[in-house]
Amino acid sequence: MHIGTSFPHETTHEDPWIPLPGGTLLYARVWRPLTDEPVPALLDYLQYRLTDWTAPEPAATTNTTPGAPATDYASASLRVDIPAHGNSEGMPTDEHSATEVTDRVKVVN
Repeated sequence: MHIGTSFPHETTHEDPWIPLPGGTLLYARVWRPLTDEPVPALLDYLQYRLTDWTAPEPAATTNTTPGAPATDYASASLRVDIPAHGNSEGMPTDEHSATEVTDRVKVVN
């Protein structure tokens, strides 16, 4: 396995709130490369909280920047706490419910 140590961009992260149409605020973290060029983004939308043990590896791929998956490869990564989990507002629903799927679409939009 090859692990890269030199990447084309520095990275940054921010913690925005994403409002759903009903007013519920979802807590998110965005890691992105410091570039003015548009980049693809990976969405990690799980019931596991951004601030717990899963935070260091929020997406399918990681690199040498802790907690910043794939961003050094010129893509962004967005991790969102689903409603009623972690720092997000809202009421819990059943796992993989229609509401959860609909909320995920709203986050993408």
